[in-house]
Amino acid sequence: MNELVCIFNRKSRSDGDTDTTLLNHRTITTELCHRVGVRYTKDSIYEEILSGGTKFEERTELLRMLRDIESGLYHAVVVVELQRLARSGHLSQMIADTLEKANCLIITPTQTYDLRNKEHRLMYDMVSSLGVYELKTTDNRMRDGYITKAKAGHYVSAQAPYGYDAVWDDVIKRKYRTLVPNDRAKYVQLIFKLADEGYSLRDIKEELDKRGIRSSYGNKWYIRTLQHILNNKQYLGILVVQLTDKYTKKVSEIIETHNAFPALISVEQFIRVQLAIKSRLSGDMETRTRSRGSVKTILKDLVFCNVCNRKTGYTTSAKQKHVLVIKKCECGNRGVLEATLRERFYEQLAFVEQYWREEWNKILNGSIGSSTNNLEEKLNDLESNKNKHMARLKKLSEGFLDGLFEKTEFLENKTAITDEIANIDKSIIEVKAQLAANNTESLSIQMENRFSILDKIKNSENLVEINRLLKLIIERVYYQRESDKITIMIAPK
Repeated sequence: MNELVCIFNRKSRSDGDTDTTLLNHRTITTELCHRVGVRYTKDSIYEEILSGGTKFEERTELLRMLRDIESGLYHAVVVVELQRLARSGHLSQMIADTLEKANCLIITPTQTYDLRNKEHRLMYDMVSSLGVYELKTTDNRMRDGYITKAKAGHYVSAQAPYGYDAVWDDVIKRKYRTLVPNDRAKYVQLIFKLADEGYSLRDIKEELDKRGIRSSYGNKWYIRTLQHILNNKQYLGILVVQLTDKYTKKVSEIIETHNAFPALISVEQFIRVQLAIKSRLSGDMETRTRSRGSVKTILKDLVFCNVCNRKTGYTTSAKQKHVLVIKKCECGNRGVLEATLRERFYEQLAFVEQYWREEWNKILNGSIGSSTNNLEEKLNDLESNKNKHMARLKKLSEGFLDGLFEKTEFLENKTAITDEIANIDKSIIEVKAQLAANNTESLSIQMENRFSILDKIKNSENLVEINRLLKLIIERVYYQRESDKITIMIAPK
C-alpha cells in the first residue's frame, strides 16, 4: 500500500443527487482503495457539491486536485464513475490530457484506466461521450416535461407570488400544483388600487409600512419588490413561465397559460397601472424625477412648452412673493400667471370632457372597430417581425454547424437575436392584453373611470390630490403665449 492516490467525490443537485449521495460515494471509494491495495490520506480526499449552473472556474476542488496531480503528488484518482469527474465533453478531455501527461491512472469499481494506453483512452472517450449524451437527453426530457406542465397550467416555479399559496390538487392525487389566493391577496389588490389611483411607488411603500403590512419575509417593503408585483401578469390568473438559454442564462422563450388560477385584479386595471408606471419611468431624467418637490399648483409637472417641448418651471412674482408665475421658456415662449393658466386649463378641460362623452356614446353604440383593427395590425407586424428573427436564428445555427462562424461570433449574434425576440415577445403580450380589454364593456369601464376621476377633481380643494388625479388622465398640457393670446392643448392618456 505504498502508492498514494486521491479520491474525488461529487454531489450534483442537477443530477438529482440526495443528501446521502456523498456519504454513499465516500464509502464506495474508500472501500475500493482498500480492495485494490492503494493508500489515501485525509488530505487526498476532494469533494464537491455543485448546482446545475456551476462554471468550470468555480469548481475549486476539482481544480485543486488537478494542480496536485500535475505536481506528481498522486499515482491515481479514485472515483465512483467517470462521469463524476465531468459531464462536459470539453472538460472531460481537459481532465484526460492532464492525467495522461502526469501518468495518473483512473480507478473505478469496474475499470482502471491508463490513459497512455490507446485502448484505455478510446474507452475513456467513449464512456465520457455516452455520459454527455445521457446528460443532454436527461436535460431535454426534463425541459420538455417542464414545458408540457407549464402549458397545461401546472404551477412549476418553486415560490408562489405574494398573495398566493402553491398547493397540490387532491382531485388528481397531488399531481397538479396550482395557485390559490391567501389572506395577503387583499394587500396585492390594495397595491394595485393605490397605483391605479396615481400614487408613486414610494407613496405605496410608505402607506403599506404605515399600516403595518409586511412583505413575504416579514420585512418592510422595497420599491423594487412593489415594482415586481405591479409588473407581474400572474395576478391576472395567467401562468407565466420564462425559459432561459443554458449558456447565456437569458430568457429565450415565454410561455403563457391563461385562466390557470384565480385572478386578483382585472385586465383593465393591470393595463392602467402599466401605463402609469411607463409614464413615470420613460423619457429623460427630468421627466423621471417629476414627483419631487412640493406641489404649489394643480398643474405641477404637467405643463410643457408648445414651441420647444421643454417642461416649464414655476417661480414667484418679483412684486408679490405669494403669486405663482410660469417661467419664460428658454426658447422665448413668454411666461404667464399660474392663475391665468389654470383658468384657461379648466376651460380646455371642459372641451376634453365633452369629447370623451361623445367617444363614450360611440363605444356604447359599438363603434370600436378602428381601435381593434389598429391593435390587430400591430400584433401581426410584431409576429411577422418575430418570425423573421427566428429564421435568422435558425440560419445562424446552421451556419455555425457548417463552420461558417467561430463559437464566439456565433454566441454574440445568438445573444443579440434572442434578446430582440424576448423584447418582441413582451410587446406581443402587451398588445394581446390590450386586445383582450378592447371590447365595449372594458372600454366603457375605462371611460366611466375617467369621469369618476373628473368628479373627484371638481369636488376637491387639495392641490396634491388634484395634481395626482390629473396625472391619471392627462399626459401633458402644452402652453404657448403669443402677445396676449394664450393657447392651451391637453394631451390625454
